[in-house]
Amino acid sequence: MFLLWGMLVMAFAQGKKIQNTTTSLTVEQKKLQSMEHKMGIGQPICGNFYEYACHKWSFLTMASEAIGELEEKTGKQMENIIKVFPTLIYPQFLASIYNQYQSCKNRGEFEVLDYLKWMNANTAINWPLVRQKEHRAEEEEEAASPDWIELLALTRTYGFHDIFIYEHVTQRHDDPTKLIIEIKRPALYTIADLKSQIYDPKGHLQHMDLESFRNFQKDLLNMTLHFVERVEKASFAHITDSKCRPSNTKPQMVTVSELQLQLPWLVKYLETLLNRSPLDADMRIYINSVEYLQTVYSFMNERGNRFINDYIQLKFLIYLQMKYFSRSYKCDQDIRESFPLAMQWAYEQNNVQLKWQIPKVEKIYENLKVEFRQSLLKNAYNFSENVHQYLLDKLDNLQLMMGSMNVFELQRYYTNLSLAKNNYYGNHLLILNFHFNRLHKALDKEQLTPSSPEMWHFQQFVEFDQRLDKTLSLAHLPKFYPRLNVIYFPLTLLQPPYYEDGLSEEFIYGSIGFWLAHEIVRSFDQHHLAYDAKGKVNTQMLQQFQSNQKFERSLLVFRLNFSENYLNDIEDVGNDLGGLKLAYNTFAAIKRVNHLNKTFTLHNRSFTSEQLFFLSYAQNFCGALCNFGHLGGFFYDSCKRVNLPVQKFQEFHQAFGCSGNTREPIW
Repeated sequence: MFLLWGMLVMAFAQGKKIQNTTTSLTVEQKKLQSMEHKMGIGQPICGNFYEYACHKWSFLTMASEAIGELEEKTGKQMENIIKVFPTLIYPQFLASIYNQYQSCKNRGEFEVLDYLKWMNANTAINWPLVRQKEHRAEEEEEAASPDWIELLALTRTYGFHDIFIYEHVTQRHDDPTKLIIEIKRPALYTIADLKSQIYDPKGHLQHMDLESFRNFQKDLLNMTLHFVERVEKASFAHITDSKCRPSNTKPQMVTVSELQLQLPWLVKYLETLLNRSPLDADMRIYINSVEYLQTVYSFMNERGNRFINDYIQLKFLIYLQMKYFSRSYKCDQDIRESFPLAMQWAYEQNNVQLKWQIPKVEKIYENLKVEFRQSLLKNAYNFSENVHQYLLDKLDNLQLMMGSMNVFELQRYYTNLSLAKNNYYGNHLLILNFHFNRLHKALDKEQLTPSSPEMWHFQQFVEFDQRLDKTLSLAHLPKFYPRLNVIYFPLTLLQPPYYEDGLSEEFIYGSIGFWLAHEIVRSFDQHHLAYDAKGKVNTQMLQQFQSNQKFERSLLVFRLNFSENYLNDIEDVGNDLGGLKLAYNTFAAIKRVNHLNKTFTLHNRSFTSEQLFFLSYAQNFCGALCNFGHLGGFFYDSCKRVNLPVQKFQEFHQAFGCSGNTREPIW
């Protein structure tokens, strides 16, 4: 009863739907009117289709781009939903989420030292920067200093990705339903020039010997660079890439008993990390390089416990500053980044009418899969029977997930979370600790189901540094999770400008149909072919793909065609072109079966249904600045995301009477 009452209250909080009594326009007519207002009808169709479809966007809206318009709408809805939380008795975790929202509203001027003060008062960590005000003798401070290995582990429990090693939870290669700890070297940019990382406007660090720490970090960086060059055989471009992730060398699975013989200090680190001593001798973890871990430990120990503790304190302070400034200044966004599972559930309950749209999206998805299966059945690359069946099984088991998060599971999941109304810094640390604990406690589970909160928590925080899928705007788009072989479709996408019930196939397949098709094709790109139908890593099968000369030649020619135009991974343009082709072919098949031959009027001109499909596709990417934005984040240029795929797509040429060289996608 409480849950039903809560759903009704949240639905009411969204406000009354606007009744349009001044016009009798249909949903489709309104959509055409909206499309018409964005178009630059005088722009060259074949030369710059983006401008033709989106030229007037900046004059119409304050949102920077189409996905930004969706984010603004969702943000307002979410804030209204959050404000209703105090009136609800169940689920209980909503009260803590609202308390964090209130503490965000009242946080005042930023003071990084308040993080450390809260930790001194509420945890086993006592920071010298706070103790300094107590004027303790140096001997007392030295006696109070913990072992640096323990301090490193304790700070990790608050999300601090270690400065000497990088510890995280990942899915086992042989069984994606089980989680395992992996330890590797850190990303190189985290140990770049220390001076550029320090921000101290209030002089909290003036007593510290920052030059010594800066020189130490230079030595640490040089040591790590030498290791990367010698052992990982990395290219100069990889080494100097500011976005370079932690080591991606193949990990080795070892047991704690084996680790005790080679790296006893790491066992101590793990015992502190998991608050468990002794560890199960048969517990398994992934290690990327024993040599690196031995080298870095010797390097640390040479500097002494006091020096390394102070260095960890400095780096942790920098980390907390970065976490604070990377959080949105909008409190509703802060909440959505911190509690994605809870807020997705709340959005679904507040928009109960969306449940009627789920079967329609599922039908679109199944149509796309049927079309893609027909393409695979042609076996254009002459794959062997077992490789061909591998592809078909992978597609057949590729699932779509939409909504339906179990509230009782969520209540269990958030049971131990307790946040106060006027404790923003403490709340922030508790949230970081909560995310850490939820992932690491899931290590004890024998098996996780794809729909469990633990598994979705892991998937949504698996991005580097535990940021939620790059930006909240991108979180509205369908996303492929390779280790689950699942495409997750956020319900927030089921609203204008991307979707509205009553639109015909031209609009639907050009918008959400394309995004679903993009992720289907993405599941078969070079980054994801190694994941089989159950999400297991199958390197032997990947080697068979790589040994297929026809397939490899097609990849090479494709890269040569697009390498000058894309700064990022060339697979991305393949996914866009492949997704466009899949969405279009599926739409065309539906048109043939249903004998559809509609025309539409825009700017007093007649457009075919094929032309409307391509306009709908292009307006996915409309923005005030086409070469900068969230959607441009894949390639850094939304104009190219529209223009290059359509200019290489034969059916686009036929629809608009264009000429030029076309190019088939890989799939």
